[in-house]
Amino acid sequence: MVSGSLREIRVIRNNKVLTKVDIYDYLLKGQLIGDVRLQNNDMIFIPPRGKTIGLNGEILRPAYYEVLPDENFKKLLEFAGV
Repeated sequence: MVSGSLREIRVIRNNKVLTKVDIYDYLLKGQLIGDVRLQNNDMIFIPPRGKTIGLNGEILRPAYYEVLPDENFKKLLEFAGV
């Protein structure tokens, strides 16, 4: 099981957060929101995984999903392909 966040990946340049990347946008929608070209000395910080909920059963994508504080059950079902 993944122990790092897929939702809050940070690109840090000159000790400042340049962008936050949510891999779910890419995995589930094919969108590269927050895409940035890396430069020398940039850091990629992957914090620990946040709140995670497992979905199983008659859904398109059964898995464990990381949910952000502002997301609800409806959003979780969208992730699962319901």
